Amino acid sequence: MTIRGVFLSFILLLIYPAVAYSHGIAVRSDGNIEWPNSHGQVATELQMTCQLTENHEFSGRLTWLASSSESTIHTTWDYWRFSYGKENNQWSINYRHPHYTSKDAFRILHQSKYSADGLSYIYQRNSSAIVFIEGVLDENKMPTDALFIQHSGKHSRGGWLVSLMGYDSGMQWMPIAPSDLWDFQRSSGQIAVVDRNWLVGEHKVSVAGATLVRNHHSRGLVTTASEQAFLVNVDVKTKDFTLQPSFRYIGPEFVWPYVHTSAYRRDRFGLSFLADWDPSAFRVRLRNEDLWGISQQRWFRKTEVRMDYPGPRGSLFVIAHFRPNQRLVIGQQIGAISLEWRMDPPQILFDWSSGAHRLRINCVVAYRYRMEYRYTGGYDLRAVYKIEPETSRSHIYATVKFGNENRFMEISYGESDRGQLGAKFDVDPSLRLAWGWGW
Repeated sequence: MTIRGVFLSFILLLIYPAVAYSHGIAVRSDGNIEWPNSHGQVATELQMTCQLTENHEFSGRLTWLASSSESTIHTTWDYWRFSYGKENNQWSINYRHPHYTSKDAFRILHQSKYSADGLSYIYQRNSSAIVFIEGVLDENKMPTDALFIQHSGKHSRGGWLVSLMGYDSGMQWMPIAPSDLWDFQRSSGQIAVVDRNWLVGEHKVSVAGATLVRNHHSRGLVTTASEQAFLVNVDVKTKDFTLQPSFRYIGPEFVWPYVHTSAYRRDRFGLSFLADWDPSAFRVRLRNEDLWGISQQRWFRKTEVRMDYPGPRGSLFVIAHFRPNQRLVIGQQIGAISLEWRMDPPQILFDWSSGAHRLRINCVVAYRYRMEYRYTGGYDLRAVYKIEPETSRSHIYATVKFGNENRFMEISYGESDRGQLGAKFDVDPSLRLAWGWGW
């Protein structure tokens, strides 16, 4: 029996006493039916949270999904977690459950990086942590196991943080993309990050450095990538003025499979700053970036100025984009009405709200128009109409929802464009009935 099988058996053994000691059992059923394709599905969830003892907590979710396109009912076990201890000193075992997000500047570990069948083991003490994760895919689509260690400390004027992580897939019989050939392959990697910050009154200086190595073994050859990254961020504050200059070097091969999203794009080197002047009468914000694409050998520049004026009859703002493209945005808020005008292409945005009513009109002049009305009184109503006079294309979306998030019924026609002016014009509309019931 695998370690996953052991853990699932452990879950089953805990379910019976968990029901007896449970602090919360919730059942929810959601479903929908669409016409004219007559497609429908029903999902039922059992969520459980229980306090076995003062220090032991157990939680998880079971989901049963039935669909008109399939004859079988799918059962999913996810979000299972068994923990022991308090927040400042705790260990836990997780199955299909978010685990831990690192606190370093590069976020080398994100809690969303877990596999469909892998476990994660976490020990946390204050701001330090040890995490072991199973089965996460790397950039070569190979399942890997990883160990993460993070430890921090404080000094009189700031603090420091050290983060270490390594992963290894072991030797596996895998296909060699893009061919149909197979061979034994192996992926591994190590990364180290050091963060340090200093505080001087309200001013702050933060420095972070990282180095990584990735190896991939295939067809008797080992490919190695080694890369570094370095950051310096400064935050200077006075009563009315804030200045935040920064320097970065992020190497072209600074890629780590356990990162979800990063605030710093790889393959960049250069300076940026944010200046914010905020006296009581107005506010001016200047943002500038001058970054060099190391491998592409070209500049990525961005300059933007925003001015806000909170006048007695309403607020006025102007945004001027100088680089990489020149654009101007002018907006004004007068009571319940908000107006915004953008150039290149000429675009007008109108927004009015009063109580439970809201109306939004968005148009690219003489080309495309969008109107949206919302009502959020005793029920939720939303209607969207878009048209392109030049091509005679149009889009309609309407939905009405009764109840609340726990118990509701919703009828909708068409598909939501999520507020995007150019989306969903070529989608055939359908009628959809959805419902949800929880207790």
